[in-house]
Amino acid sequence: MHTTTINWAGASGNKYLYWIYPIDASIKDHPGNFILSKRTQYGFWIPCFVGETEHLKKCLRWLENDSVVRRFGATHVHVHLSAESEAARKAEVQDLLRMWNPFGNEIMKYADKNPNFITMKLQTVY
Repeated sequence: MHTTTINWAGASGNKYLYWIYPIDASIKDHPGNFILSKRTQYGFWIPCFVGETEHLKKCLRWLENDSVVRRFGATHVHVHLSAESEAARKAEVQDLLRMWNPFGNEIMKYADKNPNFITMKLQTVY
């Protein structure tokens, strides 16, 4: 079993314990939060996208195959299993978004409004 963990800090000062897995790892289908991330050349983690779901396995399988998500450059998924309510999971996501502002969340926020935004934004990131 994978044992590497990381504490992600939110803007509130709360810290959230996440398990680190390769992006293509098989994750059990539990409710929880996730962070698609990549590691810098100096060993620091950069969050590419932060989210929550009732079904981690289904959600991560979709994200792994989504061409836009793959273009974020994420190599790992950080998982925080949570049987708490959807509201609690969303509050954690918002706390992390306020702290880290991952570019993937910004891209997805505008994707429905302007499909060309995705291509333009990803070209400026990479």
